[in-house]
Amino acid sequence: MSAPPVDPAAELLGRLRQVRASEFSAARGGAAAADLTGAGSVETATPGPATVDFAETGVWSAAGGPAVRFHNAYRWTRLGGALLRLEQIRLGPRHPVHLVDLAPVAGGRAAWASVGAHQCCADCYSAELALLADRVVLRWTVSGPRKNERLTSAYLHGAGR
Repeated sequence: MSAPPVDPAAELLGRLRQVRASEFSAARGGAAAADLTGAGSVETATPGPATVDFAETGVWSAAGGPAVRFHNAYRWTRLGGALLRLEQIRLGPRHPVHLVDLAPVAGGRAAWASVGAHQCCADCYSAELALLADRVVLRWTVSGPRKNERLTSAYLHGAGR
């Protein structure tokens, strides 16, 4: 007897509900090493069956620089089928800022990619997401006249670090 088909969006939302910690890095220009690194904790909430909210707090620092506290709030929402939307909700859940829609990459459920890029002024943001054994990794590529960056957020299950 074969196993029932896996619902990629339901699996991803389930994994996001397990997140408790985050690690962050950013590399600017063509730098191979991270210019900024950070870590924090993540509190999740489930305002509806197709939604997971993140409240992320922590500390990041530039290489050799002072530590800076940060706070971010995100909403992950299933739009239908296997499509998932990521929004920033720092201004509250009634004022979401659309960041990107993600869909599974053909041939698998562990890799996702942005359906379209997020345009912020003249800079273009695209995203890739990977489901690993103990984490969900979101990688942004930012390109444009003002920015050339690679941002990586690893969202860890359980206690993390």
